[in-house]
Parts: sequence; structure tokens; C-alpha cells
Amino acid sequence: MVGEIDDTLDVRLMRTLLILLTEQSVSRTAEMLRQTQPTVSAALRRLRSLFNDPLLIREGNHLVPTERGKELKVSVARVLGDMEASFRIAPPFDSTTTRRFQVVASACVGTLLLPRAVQRVRSEAPHASLDFLQLSAGRDIATALGTGNLDLAIVTAPYQPNELHAAVLLTSDMVCVVRQSHPLARTACIDMGTYLAQAHLTSTPQPILSLGPIDGQLREMNLARRIAVTAPEFGTVPSILAQTDLMFTTDRLFAEHLATVGPFAILEAPQELEPMKFLMLWHSRQHRAPTHQWLRRVFRDSAAELQASRSPERHSWHLSSNIGAGRKPKSCDEASRL
Repeated sequence: MVGEIDDTLDVRLMRTLLILLTEQSVSRTAEMLRQTQPTVSAALRRLRSLFNDPLLIREGNHLVPTERGKELKVSVARVLGDMEASFRIAPPFDSTTTRRFQVVASACVGTLLLPRAVQRVRSEAPHASLDFLQLSAGRDIATALGTGNLDLAIVTAPYQPNELHAAVLLTSDMVCVVRQSHPLARTACIDMGTYLAQAHLTSTPQPILSLGPIDGQLREMNLARRIAVTAPEFGTVPSILAQTDLMFTTDRLFAEHLATVGPFAILEAPQELEPMKFLMLWHSRQHRAPTHQWLRRVFRDSAAELQASRSPERHSWHLSSNIGAGRKPKSCDEASRL
């Protein structure tokens, strides 16, 4: 019987059943469906046969549902409601949303990008909440995005699991930062040999270093730098860097921010290191959701605003939708002219 019902009970017949059980009248059901009474009566006979139950019985001048009919009224209403909700056009973004968004952001770009994003969220959806989480070695971003425990991730390429959507927010030259008393502080740029000879500072957890934009590239060239110190968090980088002869490699955007808050010098990184790309990642389950489309627009607009606040003549980082974009000095002579 189950197989027969699965093959025969279509949506139209389920809707007829629900109206019959609700109105308890063949004539009113026919009127609501704009059908003839004989057509509805034939549908009722078919339904009685399918469920092997009268569904509606006569008491005096009225039809009343059987116990089976009462059970079916609840279950059919739920099924039809779920189907309608599934096919309903998604509502537009609601600025009164109280949703709490979970976002993972790479600390270097997050320092300058997140405040702008927060300002936009507070302006456009003041009741929404944001939780910014740090990228850590134990966090599986793809799984967290897929299960809905994470809404958005902003990471450095080449990290991009195949099942995720991605868009490039920013592309920035790779540079090195040292304190002004460092032996190389007055050097415009350094070659790979000099770079690898230095003691390096990073804030990236060791287990994910090889996936990052720096050590990942070095590994492809069968090279490795010596990580002398791993900072516990990004905020401790300036104080550690200011008191040691360590070298910190990052994007030009964050490096210039560091140079405004401490006595640091910026060196062009070795030419072999390609520009750093910041990706925005999200899962297919959220791709068409209006609220999530709005959240992604907030970060795209914030990145564009960040770009507009910089001087393109002076800085070679820029907003891009092309993963291959980005300009890097070709020689130390060129770097000294920037």
C-alpha cells in the first residue's frame, strides 16, 4: 500500500484531501478548487481507496472526519506547508535581522578591514551581531562553513577547499618588516639567499604554516625559512619585532600600518615571492540566501573603501577580482624608486 500511495498521491490530490478534511463538505471543496462536485466526489472515492479508510463519514446532515482522517489532516497540512516553503521565493534582506554572524578573518587584513565592516553592519543592520574568530590550527574551515557553524572566512590563498565558493577581496605585495636598528633596515629589498639567512617571526600556528602564502610558496621551491619565534597572537607582533632583530613577512597593507605605530622599516621581499591574496570563502548552502549575500557585500564594499583610502601611485596593493592580479617590483632598483 505504501508503494501505491507514493506513486499515486500527487500534490493536487493531497490539496483536495486537506480541503475536504478541513471544510467537511464536497460542495464547498468543489467551489474552493473551482471544480465540479462530481470531480471532487471522484477524488474522495480515490482517496478512500488509497488509504483504505472512509476518511469522512456522514453524521446527520454533516460530514465528519474519521480518526484516520484527523491524523491525515495534520500530516498532509505539514507536508504541503513544507513544500510551499521550499518553493517560495526567498524574501529580500531584512535590515531588522537579529542574526548573529560567525566570521573567521586572517589577522593581518582583519586589522584594517574588520572595523570598516563593523561600521557598515551597525549602519545597515543595527540589530545584527558579529563574532570574529581567529584562524587556528584546529579549526576545519570547510566543515564549519558546511555545517553552518561559520558564515564566512577571510583567509590567504592558496587555501580554498573545492566545495567552497571564493572571491578575492584584496591582492597585496609581499614585504618584510624589521625594526629600524636592524642591520638590513636601510636595504631597499633583499634577495632570497639573504631572506632565508634571517631569523623570522610569524603569528601563524606551526601546523598550518605550509598552507600559508609564504611558506607554501617556499615549499614549492624546495626552500624553507627559519622560524625563530611564533607569536601567540597577531597583536604581540609589533612589541616583539621592536625589541629583536627578527624579520616579519606580511602584506604591504599591514606592513604600512605597522610602520605608523612603531619604529619599523619596510623592505621589498624577494622577487620569487608572489603577491599575497586575501580570499572570502563561503559554502554553497548559503550562496543564494539574501542575508548572506548582504554579508558578503558588506565585506566587498569594505575592501573597496579600504582601497579607495589608499594612494594607487604610492602603493602597489589593490582590490581585485582576478586571482592573478597584483604588481610586484621586478628589481631592487625598481623598488627603490617606489
